[in-house]
Amino acid sequence: KFFAAPLHYVQKKSIAVLLCRAGAKTNLRDIHNHTPVTNVANEIEDSEDLVDFLAHVNIDQDRENYRKEREANKALKEEMDRLKMEALAKANKGLKMSFKDKMQREYKKWRNGDDDFLNEVERRKKLKQQKPDEYFVDEDWRKRAPKD
Repeated sequence: KFFAAPLHYVQKKSIAVLLCRAGAKTNLRDIHNHTPVTNVANEIEDSEDLVDFLAHVNIDQDRENYRKEREANKALKEEMDRLKMEALAKANKGLKMSFKDKMQREYKKWRNGDDDFLNEVERRKKLKQQKPDEYFVDEDWRKRAPKD
């Protein structure tokens, strides 16, 4: 019976109660891979009361461990969501670029043959035809080389 927790050596329920109140863990295993419940059940005759007590404490400790793990996972998920939002905000900072930078970005898309970009150009042309006073498209920006 070496390399075991004090709860592995319990003979009476009163001692087990004191140890559990002091924070003894009922799911620890000794070198033979036995828990305190299995030790008590195997070694002590007429130990049903003690086995029931240790089993209930084990269930309560498992519930508490599960609750703590769930809270930790929730906190971790919230932290990950916060970091994702920060990363998105950092990535979207580019949306606040100058008009010149936007035009350069669109020019590069046009040069690379981006279909979405070409569709956008067609959409803008149609809008200009429908509402010439409200919508302005600079026709010359596609012909100009970007300034570095």
